Amino acid sequence: MLEKLGRPHWTVPIQTKDTLLRLEDFRSSGRVPPNWSDNTIKVMQTSLRYWKRYCEHIQEDPLESLKRAKAPDFINWLDWIIRSSRKKTKTTLDTYWKLLCEYYGYNMSLGMEQSVMTQVRRVGTTTTLSLLKLTRRLNKQYINGKMLKGGNVSQRARRKDTLSPEDLGILLKTLWVYDETTRPHERMRVQESVLDALAYISGSRPGVMLAQDYLSHESPFLQSSSTEDSMASDRSSQDNFISDLPDRVGLTEPQTVCYRDIELFIIRNPEESERDVVAAVIEFRNLKGRPEGADGTKFFLHCDYQLVYCPITFILALAFADNAFKSELITPDYLLRVKVPSRLHTLPIHWKTEILDKPIFRRLRRDSSGIGIDDSLPLSYRYGNDAIHRLGELAGYRHSIKFYCFRRWTANTLNKNVTEQERNRTLGHGGSQVYLKHYHDNFVRFDIQSMVLMRPSQDRLIQAASEMRKDRDPLAPRHLKNHQKEEIRCNSYLRQLRTENRLLLNEIHNKYAKLSNAKETELGKEYIEKQKEIDRVRKILDREMLQAVKENYRAEMPTMELDKQIEQMMRKEDGNPDQSNSDESDSGDNEPWNPPIPQYHFPERARLCNAFFGPEAETMTGDSALLRRVQVIKDLTSLCQLREPPRRRQPFKWNKNDIEDGDENKAIQVDQDIDTPPAVSIHVSCDQCIFCRFKEGFNDVYQFARTDSAWRHVESMHLSFISSSRSLPCPHPSCQTVKPFYEKMSLLSHMVHVHHYCKDKYSLRRCSRNNYAALDRGD
Repeated sequence: MLEKLGRPHWTVPIQTKDTLLRLEDFRSSGRVPPNWSDNTIKVMQTSLRYWKRYCEHIQEDPLESLKRAKAPDFINWLDWIIRSSRKKTKTTLDTYWKLLCEYYGYNMSLGMEQSVMTQVRRVGTTTTLSLLKLTRRLNKQYINGKMLKGGNVSQRARRKDTLSPEDLGILLKTLWVYDETTRPHERMRVQESVLDALAYISGSRPGVMLAQDYLSHESPFLQSSSTEDSMASDRSSQDNFISDLPDRVGLTEPQTVCYRDIELFIIRNPEESERDVVAAVIEFRNLKGRPEGADGTKFFLHCDYQLVYCPITFILALAFADNAFKSELITPDYLLRVKVPSRLHTLPIHWKTEILDKPIFRRLRRDSSGIGIDDSLPLSYRYGNDAIHRLGELAGYRHSIKFYCFRRWTANTLNKNVTEQERNRTLGHGGSQVYLKHYHDNFVRFDIQSMVLMRPSQDRLIQAASEMRKDRDPLAPRHLKNHQKEEIRCNSYLRQLRTENRLLLNEIHNKYAKLSNAKETELGKEYIEKQKEIDRVRKILDREMLQAVKENYRAEMPTMELDKQIEQMMRKEDGNPDQSNSDESDSGDNEPWNPPIPQYHFPERARLCNAFFGPEAETMTGDSALLRRVQVIKDLTSLCQLREPPRRRQPFKWNKNDIEDGDENKAIQVDQDIDTPPAVSIHVSCDQCIFCRFKEGFNDVYQFARTDSAWRHVESMHLSFISSSRSLPCPHPSCQTVKPFYEKMSLLSHMVHVHHYCKDKYSLRRCSRNNYAALDRGD
């Protein structure tokens, strides 16, 4: 029967020659490269960068040195990392070593049996047996032995802080009520709030909701640079090397939550027959350890009576802001009053087809119209991590807050309420060892004292003592004050750099009139590099001083508070109730202390703060609660379209002239071999002629009635003599060693920027609007 019908084909028939051609392609392609994740490639590049710098330090070729390296070479490499870089933990060094072994196995030729197993299944390590023996020997002799005994490497693991529901409430209240910082776009504030809520509710990794910003694949072996430059350069430069690491082979789906991942529907409320509720099922696909395109983990989301914790309210607001609903008639008023038909159990709410692949959390973009929200690019992990870190600092937390603080609390809560298998499935763990190693801290969260003494357990006291808010202080310093910044600005090394840069700028103005004309020259490039060095050093000093100020405050504040309250008690015992009462009111013992509430620019935010944290935030029921939820969705939708104008504050002048400080003794003394004009603080007002001011015999210089009259005098009586064959020196006494000028604009630029002569832009425009346009722009 089959012979009559012919060979049944369930697919397109394949020719034998096509199969043989594909076989030849597979044979000629060589080894199958490993498909490392982007995060693995990123950390491997860091390990290779250290190996490259080490080989440049010992003046050897990185790749050739890796091929013939033995155990002493790797030991010396790890020792060099410890001595030449910031303090590293044992876990970090162990990671660098393992990834260097991975790269070693990828580049070196493998044995046939190991090669076949690696190419076909890619199971286990890619290193040879000899390298495995070297790894065990290295771990035993150095990483777990001599390296730790030296005391330079810490064996302490990372902090495993957790955030309780009270901490989440503090962070959200700080974000909406007390935060004075201006967001580039108010949608970012809404996205930060829903991100915190989703991270807390689901306990998912932040990489599931936020896209990773990875570096380009660059190798340390194909481009050389000097050892001094590579060691002194900032880490953000990444040495600009080209990579021979294999590219990540994956799908082109966005690595974030899109609208197609959210199934929104109205479900019949079994507890209340009058009104049905809006719910959602969100699927997180970008899970760690699972192949791209595989099924993710689904979480059920429902409404919450306290709106600041309600993910459905925020998802609806973002959807209304993006006009994502397929039905054009949906509004917040109607949507929350729709009921499920009697024949159905749920009523789905569909999205528009063109918006299914649009990320819900999106990043900023800048174009000709200003700053807005991009239509396709997802919010980056770096922005989300920095945002929650800044929020924790604003709330007064001592240690850095990260998304994993939410995840650890959810993991510990699941461990108490569900089975081990359900916990691992919810958290995406392959086994219980991951939870035991990374989610358990060294704090015993049981009242053992009450257990052994047979007393009532103090569970709530134990919980309060183990949370991050135990060390929270909203008055802790978050930034440096002006006198502390002035101390950084007066740093001797920074002063020397600024003086050298000022001399370069003077020379650029003398030769090219303005900086934009010298960007491609050696002087311009040297000036730009010097300015980058000034910024880099200033940021390092700023970070170190701020850390010292914070540590000093944490060390001194408890003792000062204790002394203050004890003095209050002593005055009260001595019969001085008036002073003690005033002090007690300042100490805040009667009522909880709260930061001052700023003035909001938008009325929508003021209404949201009242709805989230007002006196009736948790007590409204019935129709009033429904109306409040509708108003909150409208305000959030409106807020997603708004941008608050920047608040003008007096910036600190980091690059002001050292002589302008009023303390000439602070000015740096430049080396004598540098041809530097002497610092003479002689000021010439704009209503005087700078040429006549320093001319011999003119002790009493004429003062013009108008500044434009003085400029006309300067232009007609002095600057008119400059030509291509006739130069004119700067008349200021401090510029006796400066070469004369052959161009009028060069001399004018020199007098304005160096001597601050007549920096009034109005007088410049009035005097010569066309000729001095470059000066007016600050070039």
